[in-house]
Amino acid sequence: MKDTQVSGVARERQRSVVTVLGPPRSGTSAITRALECLDVDLGKSEDHRIADPANPKGFWEDLLIIDLCARGLASYNLPWYGLQLLTREDWQTPRGRELLAEAADLVNRRISNTAKGIWGCKNPQMGRMIWLWMEAFKQAHCRDYYVIALRNPLSVAASVIRGSPHFGVGCSPTHLHLMWLVYHIGAMQTVLAGKPAVVVDFDCMVANPGAGLERMAAQLGLPIPPGNQHAVDSYGEKFLDKKLRHTEFTVSDLAADPRVPGLVCRAYEALLDAAHDRQGLHSEEFRKRWGAIANEAMDRNSTFRLIDQMDNRLTRSRYIARIIYRHSPRPVRRWLSRFA
Repeated sequence: MKDTQVSGVARERQRSVVTVLGPPRSGTSAITRALECLDVDLGKSEDHRIADPANPKGFWEDLLIIDLCARGLASYNLPWYGLQLLTREDWQTPRGRELLAEAADLVNRRISNTAKGIWGCKNPQMGRMIWLWMEAFKQAHCRDYYVIALRNPLSVAASVIRGSPHFGVGCSPTHLHLMWLVYHIGAMQTVLAGKPAVVVDFDCMVANPGAGLERMAAQLGLPIPPGNQHAVDSYGEKFLDKKLRHTEFTVSDLAADPRVPGLVCRAYEALLDAAHDRQGLHSEEFRKRWGAIANEAMDRNSTFRLIDQMDNRLTRSRYIARIIYRHSPRPVRRWLSRFA
């Protein structure tokens, strides 16, 4: 009986999931790929979103997670660049419970397909639905670890505008800086919940991948296996490509840009201190510091919802205008083009 209990505990410890969180274009794909050096199974390539010109080396995003997150955000009429902050209570609905059951089943199936019981996943939208995913991991009876990718908001905004152009308020720099904040507010709920987590500065990872991997492994308590040094070297020398990082900004650059809200600057400075171990991520001082930032962001949630509503109306209006334009006689189209 005792042996059975011990083996059961061992199997339970093996059931783990490492989730990479962070805003779009913040280095989450590159950091997710690093998890393979820690013997974290990222799943089958056929289950992943395929690479494209915006991310030529791959996304490592599970297609079923992408679909589930898209449906979850759509239930609140939120696009990927929406600003509304979702709380635990927002998922305690019949629709939320359906998505939760689906997510827990997905996690169980993916972990069951790993060789060592430790699965890695990533999708930026998971951070927008973090309460649902933390509960899904709990229902799947697995230990959940989190890697939070940090990149300067100016770099994130520049990358989004360069690689994902679209019409509407969502592409203005200030909106994208607030989007950066909202994604991090969600991701950092894992830290406030006491989960094993680490903040990784993407620029530092690119500059010194070996040191970045060692720090990530140490803080998560997932040491790099002795035989994986070749994988670590290959990741730094062959996978990471500095040419794919088009911008690099400093804290001073951020503070000097009038389009960046002050709360975003404070959030970035706090996360940067955690990423460089100037303040312990799970220390009481940091928790109070980040808690104040999160509370201030939540106080602005009604404004965020209003911005989303206005942007949705603008998007619909432009969609209708394009339909009218396409079906108008040529003289009318020439006249309308004067106002484009």
